[in-house]
Amino acid sequence: MIRSVGRALVVCSAFLLFLALTVSPVAMPASARPDRVGEGVPRLGHVFLIIGENTTYSHLKMTNAPYLLGTIKPASAWLTRYYGTTHWSQANYVALTSGQFTKCQQQDYGVSCHQNVDNLFHQIDVAGGTWKTWLEGGTARCDTGSGSLCTPQGRCPLTGFYTTGNPAILYDDVEGAHGVWSRKHKSKECLHDDIYAGNPMGKFNRALAAGTVPDFNLVLPNGCEDGEGNCKPINTGSSTASSSARSRRSRPHPRSATTG
Repeated sequence: MIRSVGRALVVCSAFLLFLALTVSPVAMPASARPDRVGEGVPRLGHVFLIIGENTTYSHLKMTNAPYLLGTIKPASAWLTRYYGTTHWSQANYVALTSGQFTKCQQQDYGVSCHQNVDNLFHQIDVAGGTWKTWLEGGTARCDTGSGSLCTPQGRCPLTGFYTTGNPAILYDDVEGAHGVWSRKHKSKECLHDDIYAGNPMGKFNRALAAGTVPDFNLVLPNGCEDGEGNCKPINTGSSTASSSARSRRSRPHPRSATTG
């Protein structure tokens, strides 16, 4: 879990580790798989990363996060000294997926902060793996222009979400056709892999049940599910986590031919 001072970014790494360590491995090129793993650490299969907003450890209670604390935490590595890199949110999303950030991103200036830098999504491509960004709010693919409009799933995770809290669209070699960032000429990859997760999370849950989720899954909840919005009833991501885990447990064994 990551947190930062001020406009906090919380990453549910407990959920990521819980799913990654309990889902059967998928077939990937030998060069992309480690020959050995650390003692007591199972080989990773599908990886799920769920990002929350503006919630610190002290905010997590059994009353607002019962599934996260009661079911996932006991079976997870709980990283209590793992912090965000800076302030504000966009810079943390970028740092999480590229290991760096800019002053522009520290100001949450959205797609104007796009960069031509190496990043996790491109590295997965090079390794022969697969990935998807699953957006709970909004319906557009590779969305660089919706700003704070996240219908039909309610409020965005943060102001101007689709241009600040969706890191894949900020990288030139992912968003733009032929590696050139463009609002009009988007890459086929971005249109295919940066998508709406369904209502509510229907497309995502069906992919889980069918065993067709990719190797890496970045799940971006809406502004109520991610803990930022002052929504009633209070929720800090337990609905997203429990729904995802239930679908994962019910799906058949994954086949390597259906992991893209």
